[in-house]
Amino acid sequence: MSDKKNASGSIGVSMFWSFLERISAQLVSVIVGIILARLLTPDEYGIIAIVMIFITLCDVFVTSGFGTALVQRREVSSIEYNTAFWLSFFISLILYAGLFFAAPLIADFYELEMLTPIIRVFGIRLILTSLNTIQLAKVQREMQFKKYFVSTIIGTVISCIIGVVMAYKGFGAWSLVAQYLSNTFIATLVFVFVCDWIPKFQFSFRKAKEIWRFGSKVLGANLISTGVLEIQSFLIGKHFGPADLAVMDQGKKYPSLLVNNVNSAISKAMLPYFSKNQENRALLKNKLRQTVKFSNYLLCPLLFGFCAVAPTFVDVVLTSKWSACVPYIQIFSIMYLTRPLTMIYHQVLLAIDKAGLAMALMSGINAVALLGALFSILVLKEMFAVVIFLLVADLIALVGFIIAMRVCLSWHIKEQLMDILPPVLLSVVMFAVVGFLPYLIKLSGILMLGLQILVGFLVYLCLSLLFRVEAFTWILEKGKGFLNKNKGN
Repeated sequence: MSDKKNASGSIGVSMFWSFLERISAQLVSVIVGIILARLLTPDEYGIIAIVMIFITLCDVFVTSGFGTALVQRREVSSIEYNTAFWLSFFISLILYAGLFFAAPLIADFYELEMLTPIIRVFGIRLILTSLNTIQLAKVQREMQFKKYFVSTIIGTVISCIIGVVMAYKGFGAWSLVAQYLSNTFIATLVFVFVCDWIPKFQFSFRKAKEIWRFGSKVLGANLISTGVLEIQSFLIGKHFGPADLAVMDQGKKYPSLLVNNVNSAISKAMLPYFSKNQENRALLKNKLRQTVKFSNYLLCPLLFGFCAVAPTFVDVVLTSKWSACVPYIQIFSIMYLTRPLTMIYHQVLLAIDKAGLAMALMSGINAVALLGALFSILVLKEMFAVVIFLLVADLIALVGFIIAMRVCLSWHIKEQLMDILPPVLLSVVMFAVVGFLPYLIKLSGILMLGLQILVGFLVYLCLSLLFRVEAFTWILEKGKGFLNKNKGN
């Protein structure tokens, strides 16, 4: 009994610090992103969006696989940490060298001369990232997320100040380069002081093979999914131009921020917990159901609500120069409803050593997305059609993972739908009410945005009370327990 209680408390504290790290960092990033969107043009954002295609693709090799392999293992020795570190570091050096020499070719392809120096400077981020990847894995494995919170928040705040000052001074795209680089550098530096692990000159080829056995499957799955997205961006940037690419990226940015906050927090906290209890399938299923209900309850109203207020949000916050991104915000908001579920299911498959199945699912799904993107760009010549095919691929992904959970954990499909659907249905009602408000009441932009947010919150709250949604009841009970505990003290 005490072990269960300790495990529950441990994962609760871990989830708290993981959520706090994501929410605080992204809150600062969102505010600064809005300021930068007002200071910079779509073309300047588009230049960085093109550079990020190549940085993100290379980043997968550095951050994916090795760290996850360490977290998934039941026990990890010092030599395994060091072996994974040096693997990641040497790969980052090779990738940076490749980017450095390929930069002029990329610049010629896009006919943008300034891409060469930006890629060469921005690419340094790969080396910096490799330095803290294994430290993060150790923190994640030991569920000491308070340390990660400290490094992230310090790096985020300082880098955002640097980015805004440089944008205000007229540095254009370079202000975004400085923000990204300084964020990674400062977070890595802080990690050296808060993490109790420093790499040593140790390397084992035998351990490297063991780490690679699992890590390569994770790397493969992440490389496929990331590769598909970056190929889409690559083609859009070439066929439609940097400004159009920036519009789609801006439309994806805000829904993805909402989802990635929850996804990142859950994956960091849940994978080590699932891995340590991988033999107890009943416990895994129970914890999985709780996680799905809670994350879905939080995210559904945020995404449906953001979809409803998108026209007002863009007009008030980003200004009319970004009005073209409204339909992209709306479709990405709907699409990202599936991401937390597929991510949680993916983490479970990794934890129970079904990485091969996860990779097979991701390969098939991303093949659909890639073919849809190629058809949309090269045949239809319609950028919005790319997003529609992405939505179709995400829905197929959800169905595939639901079936996988039925097979691997005996979690019946009807049972899964009963866990997933209640927040979705409540959010649809809230969406209809909030979206109809501008047609009923005429107010200035900022007042309308505030009214829509308030009404959306109240409608969702009242519906939760009326139908006694399980996740909402759980939150109320935890809140009451916390208040009573403080009163007692």
